[in-house]
Amino acid sequence: MPAKRKILTEAQIQASIAANPDDFEPSEEELAAAKSFAEVFPDLAAKRGPGRPHVAAPKQPLSLRLDPDVIAKYKETGPGWQKLINDVLRRARLKPRVEAPAKKAPAPAVRNSG
Repeated sequence: MPAKRKILTEAQIQASIAANPDDFEPSEEELAAAKSFAEVFPDLAAKRGPGRPHVAAPKQPLSLRLDPDVIAKYKETGPGWQKLINDVLRRARLKPRVEAPAKKAPAPAVRNSG
């Protein structure tokens, strides 16, 4: 059973932030004096590429719950398993839907009068 989370008050949160030496809020003067990455590390900035190319329809992150055995099978395929799931879903969505046969209505109950 997971441990219950302790709910902190705003004062406790602020005290925790203040006690952390690695966490600070820069002053307006510090922000004004800040330099860009390219100014501080020009060699690294020159090596760094432009990043991911822009695409017309970027993929969107999604949280999806799948059975563990399904995930394991896809992961067994190696790198690109998420793309494989995307491709399978796309093919399934683009296939013409096959209508399920109509269910027959149950026959009415026959009463014996007697």
